[in-house]
Amino acid sequence: MSHKFVLVNWNKRKQAYDICLWIGIALYLSLFILVSHGRFQGEHAISSPIILIRAFSTCGFIMLTLILCIGPLARIDRRFLPLLYNRRHFGVSFFIIALIHGALAIFWYHSFGDINPIVSVVTSGGDYQSFSGFPFQLFGLLALLIFFVMAATSHDYWNAVLGPTWKTLHIHCPKPGAVFSKPAAS
Repeated sequence: MSHKFVLVNWNKRKQAYDICLWIGIALYLSLFILVSHGRFQGEHAISSPIILIRAFSTCGFIMLTLILCIGPLARIDRRFLPLLYNRRHFGVSFFIIALIHGALAIFWYHSFGDINPIVSVVTSGGDYQSFSGFPFQLFGLLALLIFFVMAATSHDYWNAVLGPTWKTLHIHCPKPGAVFSKPAAS
């Protein structure tokens, strides 16, 4: 059995949702950048790359928070069901924002040395016993890899190919070996 490859089954509602979503993202980023440039001037000036890193990080955090709220809200009130229907688009958009944040942060903080920037993130030491010296960037890279797997499998094609495994992959971190096993009969 083969599946026809269709990246996304577009319809008018999904297109309108994505347009509204990306307009909201663009407005948030623009407003954040404008306010930051206006607020941090003179002695307290912050460089533009750092403002961009902060803009994308806060946008990603807000998006992830909203994505995680959609499921419970849809169970509480049926008016949120259209958001639940389009949550995969929101998640893929979140991954793009998180990827841009990660790329900017790695470029700004790790690319001016002698080692590969990714290797620098993984090998840059840290103090696991200290809150201020905790190596959070390694966990950010691992989270980005998890979000990549989720975004890469968030398309109708993978939903059809993986079947129930798709839902297991997206709902929780399965036990080792459980991803490819058949679900237990009820």
